[in-house]
Amino acid sequence: MKILAIDPGKTHHSFSSWHNEKLVDYGKQPRDNLILWKTLIERHDIVYIEDQFLGKTGKNKQKPVSVKTMFGLVRSASELVTLAKLSNTPFALISPKRWQQKVLKASPRMMRYDLKKLSKTIATKISGEKIVDHDIADAICMGFGVVTDALKSQEEYLLSKSKEE
Repeated sequence: MKILAIDPGKTHHSFSSWHNEKLVDYGKQPRDNLILWKTLIERHDIVYIEDQFLGKTGKNKQKPVSVKTMFGLVRSASELVTLAKLSNTPFALISPKRWQQKVLKASPRMMRYDLKKLSKTIATKISGEKIVDHDIADAICMGFGVVTDALKSQEEYLLSKSKEE
């Protein structure tokens, strides 16, 4: 099964592409390249798009997400949903908390900075390459969460990956 995980952004979307449990590609591309995104979506059996949430950011989670930022993110996700529908590709929205708790073992009280740092560390382990962009890391971790839900436990996956090395 070919799975695509997308972390929508206001100007760029990040993605990870999986064939069964193997990470085969990842990256970050401009949001406005709709032909590229439609083509990428069409090459997969199912697409998982990170849903948006209205949370707080900043030190001690005191600063609410701005309305302008939220509108931009919702429009981005809506464009991806539309492309999936036009491509007749099944899709699902996935909550950030769902994959963060599963893959990062994150507590609800973790600060955004700590979540992003942990996401990059785990994505580096999954990919075998240094991941420095937190959006790409999130797309890899989200895809990993989906793949391990569908195929096998994280521990079995990481154990099999370490045996390959």
